[in-house]
Amino acid sequence: MTTQPKQLPATPDKTETDDVATAIVVPPLPKQEILERFNKIQDLKRSLINPKTDIVSIAGRRFITKSGWRKLAFNLTDEIAREEREKKETKTVWRMWVRVRAPNGRETVGVASASSDERKFSHPEHDVYALCHTRAKNRGFSDILGLGEVSAEETSADTDATETSIPPRDQPGTTHQADIPPSVGTSPDVAAIVWKVPKIKDQASPEQVREGLKQVPLLKGTQSFGMINISGDQISLVPERPVLTDTALIDDFLIRRVLEPMQQKHNLEFTVETTPAGQLTAILIRGVLGDKQFRELVNGARWAFGKSIENHEATSSQQAKKTSNNMGKNPTKTPG
Repeated sequence: MTTQPKQLPATPDKTETDDVATAIVVPPLPKQEILERFNKIQDLKRSLINPKTDIVSIAGRRFITKSGWRKLAFNLTDEIAREEREKKETKTVWRMWVRVRAPNGRETVGVASASSDERKFSHPEHDVYALCHTRAKNRGFSDILGLGEVSAEETSADTDATETSIPPRDQPGTTHQADIPPSVGTSPDVAAIVWKVPKIKDQASPEQVREGLKQVPLLKGTQSFGMINISGDQISLVPERPVLTDTALIDDFLIRRVLEPMQQKHNLEFTVETTPAGQLTAILIRGVLGDKQFRELVNGARWAFGKSIENHEATSSQQAKKTSNNMGKNPTKTPG
């Protein structure tokens, strides 16, 4: 059986314009000003979203969770415009329409559904309703901000919409995607990709060269910081030695400022492979890049890997010097 939908008062009709020409959709501001304002939203997003508390990894991708979307909606208002409950034999389905408004009067409606058979709920009657509400709100927030992203709750029912605590950032040893995911339906699941490109930092074997493998060494003078391997539409970025992933050089620069924009503009898929200690061993990419984008990738990887390795070597040297000095101050006494 289907319950009667709960309907809130509709938004008042907009005032008709006198000028018929305004029916044509035109930019409300000069192009440069629109870009500047959108870039401010993206910058605010990077500042507000905490990768350790507002991001969850699902099937190799990273998605913004409920807590993250609430931060981004700090000056937005929302209300349930309509909701439906449908009982189907052994399951219950909720559908919801959430209206989201911006301070300037602009509004959108986020639509979502949730079913009790998606997973085992602790409190089905409440949890399914809450999950549906969270999905609809998140979609509305994403739409009105012009981000077009999919929330963690919409992607997986295993993310409990009723919880206020957020799953921690993916643990070391797992693969994960950059914070900004592509729009739904634009790319296949990264976890399902069969990666054929080698993950090697040494020179390719004659057999690999015959099979079409190409390589670009990441060099600074005679010092090697890693290797880029290209096989068909797949690329692997391999550092000369494992480097920490959760750093400004790798996570903030290489992933967020180099790879994420390429993912959005050129429909790339990529995943990051790490060791149990949280060290990056390879970044795997699938997609086609032009010469300009590939040079940007090479320069970005060389700089990030190089600085990471140099910083590690400097830290190790300082620690060794400190240990040596401590031993000199406190020499081990031998029996007389």
